[in-house]
Amino acid sequence: MPPSGTRLPSNQVPQGTGFLAPSNPEVAEQGTGADTAAGSCSIPTLAPVTYRSVRGGNNRAEYHPFPRATIKEICKAHRTYGQDGPYFRGLLRADLSAEEVVPADLKYLFSCLLNPTEYILWVTAWKQLLQDALPGLLNHVNTRVDAQGNPITLEHLTGEGQWAEATDQVVIPVQCLHVVRHTALTVFFSMQTQGPVISYSKIRQDQRESFTDFVERLSRAIEAQVKNEMAREHILTEIAFSNANDLCRAAILSLPRHPKPTLPDMFQLTEGLHLKDDNWNFVSVDNSEEGTWPRVKGKLIVVGDCKHTPKEIEILPGTFDNNPGKFVLWLRCTHPPTFLPKGQIVAQIIPTWERPEEDKMPTACPVRKITEVKPQVGCELQKLKALEELVEEQLAKGHIVETTSPWNSLVFVIWKPGKDKWRLLQDLRKINNVIEDMGSLQPGMPTLTMLPQNWKLAVIDIKDCFFHIPLHPDDAPHFAFSVPTINRDALRKRYHWRVLPHGMKLSPVICQWYVASLLSPVRIAAEKAIIHHYMDDVLVCAPTDDVLSHALDLTINALVVAGFELQEDNVQRMPPWRYLGLETGKWTIMPQKLEIRAKIQTLADVHQLCGALNWAHRCDPDLPFKFIIMGKLPHLHGVIFQWRNNIKKDQGREDPLLIIEWVFLSHQRSKRMTRPQELVAELIRKARVRIRELAGCDFECIHIPIGLRSGQITKAMLEHLLQENEALQFALDSFTGKISIHRPAHKIFNQDTKFTLNLKDVRSRKPLEALTVFTDASGMSRKSVMTWKDPQTQQWEADVAEVEGSPQVAELSAVIRAFERFPEPFNLVMDSAYVAGVVSREDQAILQEVSNTALFELLSKLVKLVSHREQPFFVMHMRSHTDLPVFIAEGNRRADALAAPAVMAPLPSIFEQAKLSHQLHHQNAPGLVRRFHITREEAKTIVATCPSCNQHALPTLSAGVNPRDLNSCELWQTDVTHIPQFGRSKYVHVSVDTFSGAVFASAHTGEKTSDAIEHLIQAFSFMGIPKELKTDNGPVYRSREFCSFLQQWGVGHKTGIPHSPTGQAVVERTHREIKRVLNQQQPVLKTETPQTRLARALFTLNFLNSTFEFLNPLIVHHFGANPQ
Repeated sequence: MPPSGTRLPSNQVPQGTGFLAPSNPEVAEQGTGADTAAGSCSIPTLAPVTYRSVRGGNNRAEYHPFPRATIKEICKAHRTYGQDGPYFRGLLRADLSAEEVVPADLKYLFSCLLNPTEYILWVTAWKQLLQDALPGLLNHVNTRVDAQGNPITLEHLTGEGQWAEATDQVVIPVQCLHVVRHTALTVFFSMQTQGPVISYSKIRQDQRESFTDFVERLSRAIEAQVKNEMAREHILTEIAFSNANDLCRAAILSLPRHPKPTLPDMFQLTEGLHLKDDNWNFVSVDNSEEGTWPRVKGKLIVVGDCKHTPKEIEILPGTFDNNPGKFVLWLRCTHPPTFLPKGQIVAQIIPTWERPEEDKMPTACPVRKITEVKPQVGCELQKLKALEELVEEQLAKGHIVETTSPWNSLVFVIWKPGKDKWRLLQDLRKINNVIEDMGSLQPGMPTLTMLPQNWKLAVIDIKDCFFHIPLHPDDAPHFAFSVPTINRDALRKRYHWRVLPHGMKLSPVICQWYVASLLSPVRIAAEKAIIHHYMDDVLVCAPTDDVLSHALDLTINALVVAGFELQEDNVQRMPPWRYLGLETGKWTIMPQKLEIRAKIQTLADVHQLCGALNWAHRCDPDLPFKFIIMGKLPHLHGVIFQWRNNIKKDQGREDPLLIIEWVFLSHQRSKRMTRPQELVAELIRKARVRIRELAGCDFECIHIPIGLRSGQITKAMLEHLLQENEALQFALDSFTGKISIHRPAHKIFNQDTKFTLNLKDVRSRKPLEALTVFTDASGMSRKSVMTWKDPQTQQWEADVAEVEGSPQVAELSAVIRAFERFPEPFNLVMDSAYVAGVVSREDQAILQEVSNTALFELLSKLVKLVSHREQPFFVMHMRSHTDLPVFIAEGNRRADALAAPAVMAPLPSIFEQAKLSHQLHHQNAPGLVRRFHITREEAKTIVATCPSCNQHALPTLSAGVNPRDLNSCELWQTDVTHIPQFGRSKYVHVSVDTFSGAVFASAHTGEKTSDAIEHLIQAFSFMGIPKELKTDNGPVYRSREFCSFLQQWGVGHKTGIPHSPTGQAVVERTHREIKRVLNQQQPVLKTETPQTRLARALFTLNFLNSTFEFLNPLIVHHFGANPQ
């Protein structure tokens, strides 16, 4: 007997006994018993059910188990490629179609492919399909009865009951076995795989996806979601056309309408369309070194004799304006590319997989696409040669050594145009990410204006400062790099730095600290000299040549002994001295000379121009420092200076002004409206802070040259200004110097006119005996209202206008109309604190531009009206809707009434009230029944018609049981869930009472023990103190601080089973309910804070939701069972 499961040749008859099977009508050329004896008939030999010839011309069926190797191969393919994999689907169909399989083997096979739950679902659906197919089988003559004459039943088809044994199922007709196999495969492939289910109508073709891949994804989704097999092909054709991308849809529309295009027509037309590229791709052509051309293999694009280039490829050659010798190409493919066969000639190159026999490369330049991500490949020959020379130079100096370090960073060279040489640079970004920051030791550069006049200077420039500071031997291997080779013809050499490398983020800090440690003894030895140090630049300043020479020798010796390389041309002994980008002469300090651009086009041009025109002086240590404010509003600035009263003639200069530094205001101001007094105060504050940094002292005098519109400022006016302005009081706090309103006699100060300031404030500090105007606005009615009581007629008059925008904008419009209408003194009363604050600051205010054009125009108009007003006015803010029996309250009520909507909407019905309440809170149906006393059907209708509740369905709560006789506040469950839309407060701590279901949640910025304790304290104040608390076994709940807190409150504590979420089922279900309510209320509360949104959700869960068994909400159930 042959092995089980093997297929027998057609002329071999299996031995053994079995049940008698009827003749198979599907097998051709079935002979009689005589023919069989003669061996001239073709007998079907299928496994695991095979047939043998017996007397009478019939075939006997016998069972062979399904091959285990085949089952193993199917399961492996399912594991590797997944249920939707084409290979697995084809293998499964082929193996089951090649053999007659009984129900027992089908159930065994699919029990191996599915988990227990999925297998139950498969069996249920399989039986349902077989039940539907059974009537058709009973009506067919070949499938009506089995081989023993028994009518076919559902137990036959499913292998159950008396037909449970596999050997008993061989009597089932072959046609029935085909139906059983087909239904089993149909159910299996229609089962949804793990992951989110996407509707087939929402599957769309990506721009770079082929049409065949898109149709494959679509067909799988339709097969799983559409049960009607006859309708699947029609749906697939329609959706494939409607959801295709624009490129494929335009191509399909070019097909004839009659007959209707089929899927094969679409496949043929759209082949290769996803490879179309309308964008121009930039490629570089390196025709400098023929020996460096890469090997030509496969398909390529050639520039040269382009008459053979495919028409689908567009090529635009050209050069750059700044580099005419650099030849570049722009390529694009506006049609699907043509795939060239081997041997076809394109220009002068033949694509071939073999290396050409001739030694010389074809006469063409290979191209390479330049992308944003460039891998480290072989360098260009010139750069590689420069890299090797720089590495040899550093190796000879001992700065690097050969290494076998596992670390490796990219290295490259850059050309330095000013010095006409290459520079070695290493990409240390990955290393910098793991290095801890040390902070800045010297936040800024020293200011040379603080050097005393007539002192001698010398500047030292340390050459390659980083390369003279050694790295710790344990850290050096981390800074390794490799030198690439061409065509990988040799091993890459790897080196690591022994000194500070360029590119490491701590190199500047370490350099500052290292050089400063060398200069500290020098500063002590040469105490009369001033030594400034910043990075690799050192400046020595001394009162005499002898002191300078002594300090300079000490400094040079200290640096040379430490191993630094100094050259004589790197020591500047004569003026002008260049230090930190500044050029210092005997008298003045200015930036180093740059070419001044007459045509200003960029911000860099402005910086160069300003730097070339800027200059300053070195200070005189015997003179005090002063400060003056200059410029016109709103562009004020200041100057820190010194003034020489007695100028000696032998000094050779008659300028008494020594400019130390300029002070400017910030470009972006913190306030939308700023008064001139505040700008003056800001300049004074910045200047005082700066002079303390530079000299460690305060100003002797601050000049504030203020001009008036009429008349001349007096000392009394200045004192009044300082007393009334809070910003000036803070800026001049603890100032013991002088304040002057005059300017020193110098052409720089006199060329600018004094900035004018109106010291007389038209805004009164107390109510006036004058007309009182009330303003108000409403966002609903869009009304801007101004009302007043006419002093002559004693009648109330009003001015009402409609204004688009917010209520504040509408009320601001009313205020502007009041200033335009009443030039005489008047009192202005409003209920908007914002508008009241704006009006009080408008006098001579500097307005910052705002994005809202309408608001900016209103503010500009108000500034102009208030600044040019001559009569006083008084501004008063009053709370809205105040019921006080006074004149002010009466006018405010009239303004409110005029601003309110003209017609109030009638009170809605009870059903409409319930509908509006559900739109706001989204409570469940029992909660609506309890609150509004409507029927259950009406409540269910409201919930069913709500689109948000349909999308995020919240099931109706059930009363449940209480098997352990618990009461409220006996056992709580506490846990933490994450709600990403809350931002930083996404960690939501939740506590729920397991008896009543009452819940409390609070949003925090973390999951620390302090956050858990803060949450429980808030929960205790809301729901009471529980006897016992159940949590998971996370580190927060097992910490000593948390356990001590629970002991203080007398609360027991226990944890669930590790890694078992079922122990926290109540609080886990509460997490889901909170998130669903938040999603339902999202459209209404999307602009609210996370705390407000969470509070609204808790209000819905605790006070509004209920059950039909107990209409009282959870909070009533909670406190009704255990009042606290």
